[in-house]
Amino acid sequence: MLEGARLVAQHTNLKRCASIGHISAERARKLREAGIQRVHHNVETSRSYYPEVTQTVQYEGRIRTIEAVKEAGLETCVGGILNLGESNAQRVEMAFELAEIDPTSVPINLLNPRPGTKFGDRDFMDPWEAVKWVAIFRLILPDALFRLCGGRTENLAELQPLAIKAGVNGVMMGNFLTTLGNEPHEDRAMFEDLGLNVARQSDNGARPRPDNRSGWLDGETPDVVEELLASPTLEVRLWDPSTQLRYAKRKAA
Repeated sequence: MLEGARLVAQHTNLKRCASIGHISAERARKLREAGIQRVHHNVETSRSYYPEVTQTVQYEGRIRTIEAVKEAGLETCVGGILNLGESNAQRVEMAFELAEIDPTSVPINLLNPRPGTKFGDRDFMDPWEAVKWVAIFRLILPDALFRLCGGRTENLAELQPLAIKAGVNGVMMGNFLTTLGNEPHEDRAMFEDLGLNVARQSDNGARPRPDNRSGWLDGETPDVVEELLASPTLEVRLWDPSTQLRYAKRKAA
C-alpha cells in the first residue's frame, strides 16, 4: 500500500485519498510520508442508529481512526449513508456529529438496495426528499467539501442537477462497488448545463475551495499527464455499458 502511494505521488499530480479501514496514528503518519493527503473513513449513520446498521465495528472505533488521521496531519473524508431506516431526527443527529468531527470532505451516499442484504427490501429514497436532505446537510456543514456518491443515479434520477443547486460541491464520477454510475460525459454535461466550471485546473484540483483548510499541501507535484497522453504506448481500459449491468433510471415524480 505504501509503495503504491509513493509511486502515485512521484508520477502523477492526482489528489491522493486512501480508504483502508481502521488505522492507528502511527500508520496514518506512514501514509502521509508515502504521499497520501487524505483518508476516507465513514461513520455510516448517526451514533444512536449505528447498532442497527452494524455490530462488527463499533462507532467509537471509527471515531478513533478519524482522530488518528487528524493527529497525523492528514485531511479527513467522513460521511455516511441515508435511507437505512433511520428517523429524520437521526439524520440531523448524524449531520451535527459530522459537523463536530469537522472533516474536509463529506461524501453522502443514498442507499441502493441490493437483494439479499440487510436493507435490500427498502425502497429508493424519494428524489425530492433526497434533495431536501442535501440542503439540510449543507446548512449544518457550511464549510465542508460536500459531494454525492453512491446511489445518486438510482435515487435522484433527473433531479441530480437540483441536488447540485441545493449545495453539493461535486460528485463521485464513474462506477461504484456493485453498479454503474453515470457515464463521465453525462456528469460533465450536467455541470456545464448548470453554468459550473468543469475545466481541468492547473493544479489538477489539488486546492479546491473550500478544501485544503489544513494548509499543509504546499508545493506542486509533477504534472506528467500531458506527456502520458501523447505517448503511443498508453493503454486505457474503459468499461462498456453495453456489456455490464445497468439499472433503468427512475423518472422523477
